[in-house]
Amino acid sequence: MTFPARGFKADGGHLIMKKVKASGFKARVAAVYSAENGGTRTSASLSVDKDCVFTSDSSEDQIIGVYGFDQPGQSEDLVVSADICGKIINTNPKATVSPVSTFGSDVYSSQKIVLHDGAVVECASTECPAIYFPSRGELVLEGGSVKGTTGIYTKGGKIIVPEGSNAVVEATQAEHVPAEFNNNGCTNTGEALTIDNCHTTSLHGENLVYFQPDSHEVKGGTFKSACGVDIGSYATHDENLSQRTTFSKFVSGGVFSSKVDDVLVADGFKCVEEGESFKVVAAE
Repeated sequence: MTFPARGFKADGGHLIMKKVKASGFKARVAAVYSAENGGTRTSASLSVDKDCVFTSDSSEDQIIGVYGFDQPGQSEDLVVSADICGKIINTNPKATVSPVSTFGSDVYSSQKIVLHDGAVVECASTECPAIYFPSRGELVLEGGSVKGTTGIYTKGGKIIVPEGSNAVVEATQAEHVPAEFNNNGCTNTGEALTIDNCHTTSLHGENLVYFQPDSHEVKGGTFKSACGVDIGSYATHDENLSQRTTFSKFVSGGVFSSKVDDVLVADGFKCVEEGESFKVVAAE
């Protein structure tokens, strides 16, 4: 198969990728956009099946990018999504863009990424996480694995890890670096999952909280970190804007390589040591 120079772009509709293997890309392989179709904006979706393998050594392009529209009042009912069952890998240790990501705080249409069993998202970079989700919408970990110096960093999307999920999220960075405010990017924290309730000003002049969700849900999955902090929750903000509330009490299940901070454990649950790991279980 011959690929366009900058890979694929789905402007509306549903793009299905099966048994596609591609390497050596300096640009994104598949990007998903909600589209203007005769003046009408439409939702768009992408499916990457289990036999797809996308690798890249690019320093500045993602492999799977999920994008929406930035016009308030015109895009809120649209969903732009990617279902991933295949392998998405960036091997560049200096990459500055995550191999799987959404587009930032000014996007009003909802963006959704779902990782299924068999999915692999890996990033060798010391500069960025494997998955970056700075937009409204949902990142759902039904299965698969995510590995990077930082695993997942969200500024606005809701994290959902269902009960019974066998997803594994691993961070390999030895040093823990607490998140700091960044209006156009994130801190490489070394955490498996970083949740940042980030506060900034949008291009439309509004004060935004990166479309903060009402809550997050970690009910399953396995989280590992070399730095000893599997999940971090923050409320970074522009010094000229008010402090935001740090998300808490959203972990009600899962297996962890280190003890989960009590402030993150949901009411009615507790974190207990079990062998060489920790589990969040219902309190007696």
